[in-house]
Amino acid sequence: MQKGNPPPYTTFQLSENNLRLLEELRKPIRECDTDLCMDLIAQGINPDARYLGYTALVDAAQCGYTDIITALLDCGANINLVSDRASMTALMYAARNGKADAVHILLERGADTTKRDSDTIRTAEELARKAQHDDIANMIASYPFRKAAEKGTPRKRKIRHRPNINKGAAP
Repeated sequence: MQKGNPPPYTTFQLSENNLRLLEELRKPIRECDTDLCMDLIAQGINPDARYLGYTALVDAAQCGYTDIITALLDCGANINLVSDRASMTALMYAARNGKADAVHILLERGADTTKRDSDTIRTAEELARKAQHDDIANMIASYPFRKAAEKGTPRKRKIRHRPNINKGAAP
């Protein structure tokens, strides 16, 4: 066995048991089995651990499994953690795959809409538009404004004040 850094698909050294549990975690996510998914996390799986480059949250988001997304976030999964493959977040995968309900939950829970993937250097909004999911792209684009409007406070535009370089000069 080679010593040194862990394989690129992990964030920490995995015991053989944890690697087996991570492999098992993919099945309930792919089958949208929230109870089994939560049982495996209760056995000690870090919800942010990667298997083959993907986190459980990314797997659930690209399939649009809102119950599992909510459960993983409630267990402490990092909403803005990127996959090893294309450096995409769960929001990016959900937006690209047209999973509007998943996008809505991720936005409500604080997903960063400004992150860009490493392959195409696109945001979640841009990925949704490229995949012709304009309704999702519009949801992402308007989200901060809608949230501010719900609170009753309009968003203020930041104004940069530039120094007057002509101050004291003759007219």
